[in-house]
Amino acid sequence: MKYFSDWLKFEEDSLYEQKRHLPMEEEFTFYKSVASGDIETVRRICERNDFADMKEKGRLSENPLQNLKFHFVINTAMCSRFCVEMGMSMEESYKLSDYYIQRTDLCTTKEEIVALQKEMCMDYAERMKNSQHQGVMPGTLSKCMEYIYINITKRISSADLAKVSGLSESYLTQLFKKETGYSIGNYIRLKKIEYAKKLLKFTDYSISEISDMLCFTTQSHFIYVFRKNTGMTPKKYRDLRYCKHTDYPEFADRDSLKKDGI
Repeated sequence: MKYFSDWLKFEEDSLYEQKRHLPMEEEFTFYKSVASGDIETVRRICERNDFADMKEKGRLSENPLQNLKFHFVINTAMCSRFCVEMGMSMEESYKLSDYYIQRTDLCTTKEEIVALQKEMCMDYAERMKNSQHQGVMPGTLSKCMEYIYINITKRISSADLAKVSGLSESYLTQLFKKETGYSIGNYIRLKKIEYAKKLLKFTDYSISEISDMLCFTTQSHFIYVFRKNTGMTPKKYRDLRYCKHTDYPEFADRDSLKKDGI
């Protein structure tokens, strides 16, 4: 019964060291702040640097750096799941989680992990604030939003979403408008423009290529819709925001983007 004796030894050591874990309510309050897009609260908590304080954290490794990495993985997974519960696309949330967990592998100091923790939490919080979700969506609409996220570079129709949701097209159209405040067509265009902004900021694809990737009928139409949603042309947006950052989650593997038709 080696397992049992090892456990008793571990428990005895923990009691001797008076190890206590952070109350669950405090942890959940933080994750809820992330998932609700409460950027100021998330920033304030991150700047308190509680994450670096190991006094109220479990010892997951004898190696202090590895211990902090394990806690980072847990925090990332929790942020990911809380955001899914509050309406973020599951695919987007899990992809973001994978991205940050892989980045922690490259960290060699405590300071790097702490900085990455803040970046990860703020990224999730900002995405939730910028998203149009106002709480938990009905399951049928969550499926539709997931489909839109995964197929953002394809032509998407209300008929496609009706098929995914199992609802009639007319009923889905009414339900979607009621729950999101957007018609299906406007919501899809909004999401395409959000994706276009990332492409303009983080890649060197031409405006014509981005227009084609996102299945706009013409480049002129893409420019018109982009300006209507952002108040500026795609070129102006790129001139102001361009930032070469090829390890951004959605664009980390440029070859696979091309393969997927993006």
